Amino acid sequence: MEVFRDGFLFVIAVVLGVPPSTQFVLMDTGSNVLWVQCEPCVLKPHSNCVNDQCIYSISYGDGAGTTKGVASVETFRFPLKDNTIQPLDGIVFGCSNDNVNIGYDDTAISGIIGLSLSRESLVTQLPDYILSLPCVPLAEGEAAGPSSFLTFGSAIFPLGAIFKQLPLLSLLYISNIYYYYLNLLDISVGRDRIGFPSDTFKLNQDGTGGILIDSGSVSSYLNSDDLRNGRNPYKEVIGAFQKFYDSLNLQRKFNAPTVPQFELCYDMPQGFNHFATMTYHFYKADYIVDGIFANYIRNEDGFFLCVIAWSKSDVNTRSLASAE
Repeated sequence: MEVFRDGFLFVIAVVLGVPPSTQFVLMDTGSNVLWVQCEPCVLKPHSNCVNDQCIYSISYGDGAGTTKGVASVETFRFPLKDNTIQPLDGIVFGCSNDNVNIGYDDTAISGIIGLSLSRESLVTQLPDYILSLPCVPLAEGEAAGPSSFLTFGSAIFPLGAIFKQLPLLSLLYISNIYYYYLNLLDISVGRDRIGFPSDTFKLNQDGTGGILIDSGSVSSYLNSDDLRNGRNPYKEVIGAFQKFYDSLNLQRKFNAPTVPQFELCYDMPQGFNHFATMTYHFYKADYIVDGIFANYIRNEDGFFLCVIAWSKSDVNTRSLASAE
């Protein structure tokens, strides 16, 4: 399935129902249910509700909203890379009719495709649930090349020499969702490697710690508490970005308009393009986030940039890496 960018979000098109109806949904590896908005807002489903009784309610993290509706069954059609269509019958999905603070009013998004490994996920409903995620940042509205396709099972193309495969850590059943955990060893900002101890992002057997990948998040979250090893991931990463931009004599910008959630912002001279990269040093692979994607760059309101990183204050909270 082809993947597009809408603002900060990754979006794919799904085709369902008779007659076929195309719906754009957020690609989200951090949640479990595939749902679309149903009547009275967008779509009248051609579906079979389970005894008219299977009601669901889903709350998304950090106040991102809730959705409620009825679990239904429908035929979905998935476009393949050879321009053919693969129909799959009996896919369980959510038909939502009560959304609060979902926040997609100014987009084409009418639902979310949950891609975790829970029983309700689309991934585990497929005959061969091997998942390949696109990991190359896209310009807004862009979809090009094999790296911008969401693929499953035998449809996954050979990785070849230019792609790296990241091994997942043991999956733990946490809060009724199977997350995708990665083995993060360290982080660099620009050319400076921070040098976190090997246990900083370790996934513990009790479900604490660790770092997971969530394609539905617009930003990376890092723990802002002091860990048992004495390190503070968020403060150290923000400090590395501050050191980078201070060395270029940029001026801090406080209370930047429209983005109060970003802590570190700078006034940006016109024509400035020396943005700090951010590198995730995973086990067996490094993932370099280009500076134009590691920073929020705004050319209005006097030109400014903000480092895209949010804090999470809870020693038991897992760190999170967005797919952005």
